[in-house]
Amino acid sequence: ACPPGHACPDPAAAPAACSAGEYAPGGNVTVCWPCPAGHWCAPPAAVPEPCPPGTVSRRGESSCTACAAGLACRDPAGRPTACAGGHYAMIAAVRCLPCPAGTACVRKNTAPAPCAAGAYSLGAHVACVPCPAGSACPRVDAAPVACTAGLWSAGNATTCAACPLGSHCPDAARGPQRCHAAAR
Repeated sequence: ACPPGHACPDPAAAPAACSAGEYAPGGNVTVCWPCPAGHWCAPPAAVPEPCPPGTVSRRGESSCTACAAGLACRDPAGRPTACAGGHYAMIAAVRCLPCPAGTACVRKNTAPAPCAAGAYSLGAHVACVPCPAGSACPRVDAAPVACTAGLWSAGNATTCAACPLGSHCPDAARGPQRCHAAAR
């Protein structure tokens, strides 16, 4: 009988070790078989070993390859899947993760970047959103808050400003308007 990890095409000859990317269980084996996709076979392999999560291998490969950053490897025998916009994956990821609130996924293959003061993100964004005029963004991970009566904001603000003395703010997005003297 042929030993595991070897093929015996000629019973009169010595067993031939399987090459990298091949396996043989032993017994009456005349040829080594290609390692199946999603597995690795280091010589002399008796059985294919499954690839760990976050790695892939094609048929006949001797090792598993870590999934590249920006890609997800759910199935070790399948093709890596690119992350959608607003999502990211580091090396050897099984799935892409949504960018958390308060951050932006400018690139799919790097960690999320925090939003700057005066901007916000509610999650799964490619870029942080500038706080609009007439609103304040006291938190980078929450929606803008509209300025109330007597307050205003030109945009990109963390707080609304008070309308100065001698002016009024009829539109929180336009800013203070100078008061006119009453006619006598």
